Amino acid sequence: MHLWLVPPILSLILLSAHALRAGDLGLCIAWILLCLLFFTKKRWIRYVLAAGFTLGAFTWVETGVQLVQFRMAFGLPWLRLGLIMLTVFGVTVFSLFLILGQKGRLFFSEAVEIGPAQGAAFLLTTLTLVLARTKTSFPILLADRFHLNMGWVEIFFLALYATWITGKMLDPKASIRVRPRIWALFSLVFFLQLFLGLLGIEEMLMTGKLHLPVPALILAAPIYRGSGFFMLTLFTITVLLVGPAWCSHLCYIGAWDDVASRRVKKIRHLPKWAKRAQIFNLVLVVAAALTMRILGSPWTLALLSASIFGLVGVGVMLFVSSRRGQLVHCTMYCPMGLVGNVLGKISPWRIKIDSECNKCGRCSSICRYGALTGEDLEKGRPNLSCTLCGDCLGVCKKKHIYLKFPGLSPGLARKVFVVMVVSLHAVFLGVARM
Repeated sequence: MHLWLVPPILSLILLSAHALRAGDLGLCIAWILLCLLFFTKKRWIRYVLAAGFTLGAFTWVETGVQLVQFRMAFGLPWLRLGLIMLTVFGVTVFSLFLILGQKGRLFFSEAVEIGPAQGAAFLLTTLTLVLARTKTSFPILLADRFHLNMGWVEIFFLALYATWITGKMLDPKASIRVRPRIWALFSLVFFLQLFLGLLGIEEMLMTGKLHLPVPALILAAPIYRGSGFFMLTLFTITVLLVGPAWCSHLCYIGAWDDVASRRVKKIRHLPKWAKRAQIFNLVLVVAAALTMRILGSPWTLALLSASIFGLVGVGVMLFVSSRRGQLVHCTMYCPMGLVGNVLGKISPWRIKIDSECNKCGRCSSICRYGALTGEDLEKGRPNLSCTLCGDCLGVCKKKHIYLKFPGLSPGLARKVFVVMVVSLHAVFLGVARM
């Protein structure tokens, strides 16, 4: 029997009871769910519990001080209450030391190698969603919209999902299969919410102010309206964090292009002038939005123009990407793809090819962004179209191609990158709506 588990489990139950007493049913359930994770014995849970008990200790200090001050202010007895709160605080701190000590290390002994990365994904996803939940003036999580204060439960399961996906994505070979699936899942959830919202379930919509889900509007809409820079800001911050990986992990339309391109196995790369066509589209979109704003064009004209641009993009996916096996919409048509590629140069993440590469072409044969042509292999780096999808890393048997970040080894760099991009994926899955 593991009697040493009694203090940690008791601490979580007390924290759950405290949340229930405060009227936060969702947080109460989240603490209980965290308690249930003990029995999986995964190493990542150790790090999550350590963070939870640290937070719990501060919670008891804050609560104890408030209660004692309240009683003192009204001349009520406070010593016994103070001792009770001190005892609860002590049990929580003791639980923290048990988790971090040898008993915790030996008990949580499964999946040790990937444990730190998984724990980081859980905590990063949780922290980001908590910030999003507290900093918005409206219920940003669906669980809060359907039942007030149940957002904590949604946060818990999204963090758990990020932990699971991180474990899968850390294997470069498995990542080749997993990334397209979770990317498609994100797009499916995004558009399913939009569909249900249009059917009348208002909770499925973010603000109710609908706009077309066309990536080009991330840039064009603020130019036309002169306001509404939220999506553009979010896009820019994401690209600064994970480079152009927005285009291969987080874009709700890019997932369609990916599905279309996988209808054929043999990839036919685009000609060199393809990037110039994308530049032309970027200039066209910016010029059109700016012109309509200057001329005071009605929103109906702007909507019609955006609809035509979006439908042409869908046509590119259906009739070009599906035949060439490459994401033609993303690499040749979509202006935000180009913006992501260029802004991605500010981000420190890079794909590198070492000098021992024998130019076998395995990476080139799997790259659906046309970023690894023979010329690129000679240069030792992918071209501007690279979106850090990581598929090339899983097919290089000698590991001559790798992800680089200043100051980190290739292995650690990829772990950090996976944690960041998967956490963003889980967060977007929870908050991305129209």
